[in-house]
Amino acid sequence: MIKRILFINLVAICLFLPPMTMTAYGAITITNPGDGSGTIRWRAAPGGPVLESCNLGPAPSACNVGVSQDTQNGNILQAEALSNSYFSGWSGLAGSVGACSNSTLTCDIISAAVGAVNASFNACTFTVDPQNASFSWSGGAGNIAVTAAASNCSWTATESLDWVSITSGSSGTGNGTVSYSVSANRTTSSRTGILIVAGANVTIDQGAYPGKIRVEPDPLNFGTVRTGVTSELGVEISNVGISLLNITSMEINGTNKDEFGRLGSCSSISAGNFCTITILLTPQGSGNKTANLVINSDDPVFPVYNLTLTGTASTTASANISVNPSEISLTNIDIEMGDSRTIRISNTGTGSLIISSINVTGLNAGEFSINNNCAIIYPGSNCDFIVTGDYSSNTPKHAFIVISSNAQNAPKLEIPISASSSYCNGSTTLSSTSTTAPYEGANGTIMVTKTGEALCIWIAESRNSWISGSYSGNTVNYTISSNTTNTLRTGTLNVAGHPFTVIQHGSSNNTTFNDIAGNYFADYINAIYSRGITVGCVSNTSYCPQDSVTRGQMAAFIIRAMYGESFHYTTTPYFNDVPSDNGFFKYIQKLKDDNITVANNIYGIDSYVTRGQMAAFIIRAMYGEDFSYTATPYFSDVPSNNDFFKYVQKMKDTGITAVSNIYDVDSVVTREQMAACDGRAFLGME
Repeated sequence: MIKRILFINLVAICLFLPPMTMTAYGAITITNPGDGSGTIRWRAAPGGPVLESCNLGPAPSACNVGVSQDTQNGNILQAEALSNSYFSGWSGLAGSVGACSNSTLTCDIISAAVGAVNASFNACTFTVDPQNASFSWSGGAGNIAVTAAASNCSWTATESLDWVSITSGSSGTGNGTVSYSVSANRTTSSRTGILIVAGANVTIDQGAYPGKIRVEPDPLNFGTVRTGVTSELGVEISNVGISLLNITSMEINGTNKDEFGRLGSCSSISAGNFCTITILLTPQGSGNKTANLVINSDDPVFPVYNLTLTGTASTTASANISVNPSEISLTNIDIEMGDSRTIRISNTGTGSLIISSINVTGLNAGEFSINNNCAIIYPGSNCDFIVTGDYSSNTPKHAFIVISSNAQNAPKLEIPISASSSYCNGSTTLSSTSTTAPYEGANGTIMVTKTGEALCIWIAESRNSWISGSYSGNTVNYTISSNTTNTLRTGTLNVAGHPFTVIQHGSSNNTTFNDIAGNYFADYINAIYSRGITVGCVSNTSYCPQDSVTRGQMAAFIIRAMYGESFHYTTTPYFNDVPSDNGFFKYIQKLKDDNITVANNIYGIDSYVTRGQMAAFIIRAMYGEDFSYTATPYFSDVPSNNDFFKYVQKMKDTGITAVSNIYDVDSVVTREQMAACDGRAFLGME
């Protein structure tokens, strides 16, 4: 009886409970019919975790996501456009409640149906208006409207013109505006430029200046000057027109007109010419000073030209001048090409440094010229000018550069300038051509021997800040500073036109490779390593000094010594056994380009190099095929009919080889021997 009651109750409960939903799973295929890209994410509820996602590229592109067929909880698909794309809407999916036929970023699927839906992603596009703009010579301002296909589409605006500036709207998202300004065109030629806005070219045209007068600088600012002291600046009035410019008057007016003055005047200026006047400022008290130079002329645009004059007076303002270098020594006079140096003027004071003039005076002033655009140098600033030697002969030259300014420390600064020549009708030789110094530094002496011409002018000049030298008579005394780094370094002292090579060890490592300690050739190996000629042989830690040199390695040794790692070479392979992906390809190509190798078709890249072949490689690299050499054989194994005779003779003539009697012309070259020959040939070592 009890069992029957329980059964009846359970049946009743089951009859009156709401029906349970059944959950099944399926998949929806999502297709992008557009030309953009995006991501689809599936969530079970708004804000819920991402259960699955897929990426869509430009059409045709499709992907699948699994969905729950839970008719009460539903599914949510979310679209997100990728860079340079935007989402334009959903479509399709029969059986849905219609939420997938709009342009919102989410699509709610509460239907039990599974199938396909379109999610359209389109590439961002823009229109700009206007695409052309024209301005008169006086310039002006303009705006460019950017209309984007969607609010999330980003764009930029750029310009590369020195007469057009973007003032706002250099980037944006969605619709926006680019504002720009065009400066005045003070030339007689029209000009055209391009702005790039949202990927589109916007053409800017500007008309030519119809007038004639141009005044520079405009405005004229003296900066900060000393009270009671007269400062002067030049003003250039040019005629940029095609007819005569007639100036009828000039006058200074304005608030502080009595503290400004003028030297010089201009009346008629022919087309293409200019006239220079000087404006003076003698402030009577501290503070800001202002006035105007009024120029009246027959210019059709500016018949009355107003040049603003400004300055600030201070009782403590003090301009101080310094120059670098303070002495100019030009060497190796080249009568055909001349020579030049740049000199930097610095203002180390607290007031404006005003340069009145830079001239050359002295015995040989006519041999030098000045290219100067320095007028006013504000405190803490610099200005460079160039002195050029235009030589009439190779005899010594001596003169002075005189800089006149308002500097308190040196109103007339003199820079000695000399030019000499290492050229002799005879020749010069050095007592030594290289040295190796410990990291602590060292001092040394070089003797210069002259032969031939009785008067032979030469100098000693350091190429590195840590090497200094002085010379007197036939003696050069040099000093090598301590090397506080752990790295070996090399430098050069140029003596009488010859390189004197300095090798200095680092403070904690005297060798660059772990297998050359105590090796006779260690200095050469260290030197070519420091110059980037070798990188070693085993994990760049060993040099393998007694290994033989292959023809591929020989190419690298020579080309690195001549050009380093940056040089042009023919990219089409010359040799069948040296394809473009070979590690020695560019060096071998350069050997052929420079006629250092005469091989054709097959280079023999892995063959070992004999001492005779090495001589040919090095001498061709240095002298080509046309050079003088001693005709009497130096070595018994290299007679005059030997194919390598002239190259081996030249190796001995130049001191690249130090052996005597037997050269071993057919022996294979070792890497340590190659280091010595490279160092002597290309680094000037002994």
